[in-house]
Amino acid sequence: MSIKMASSFMSDKVVCCVRNPLDVFVSFASLGNTLSHSGQPEYSYSKDYPEWWDFWVNDQAERHNRYFQTMLDHCNKDNKNPIYITRYEDLVDNPKAELTGLYKFLLDMDDLAGTNAERRIE
Repeated sequence: MSIKMASSFMSDKVVCCVRNPLDVFVSFASLGNTLSHSGQPEYSYSKDYPEWWDFWVNDQAERHNRYFQTMLDHCNKDNKNPIYITRYEDLVDNPKAELTGLYKFLLDMDDLAGTNAERRIE
């Protein structure tokens, strides 16, 4: 299954940065309702609009499920690309370890000692 209207492209590897879905759903709802990446509405989705919030969470969960299923099918089942998955929260909390793993994946290296990648991480 492909994503409708997506442009085709060639790749050798996939890097996927995921975030806690509970944060993503609230953030995306706020973007749609305030047209701002940093703005917050003056109301609570779950308390003031519980029916809409229930719809939103279920809709977004299904959309995320389809996206990740497509990506995993292409990367794992169809063997099109190796994939590296990292969590946004881990990048923020422990950037050195996460970036080390990411660079090792991207550069096909077991050890970054003495490389520019190691210097950039430090």
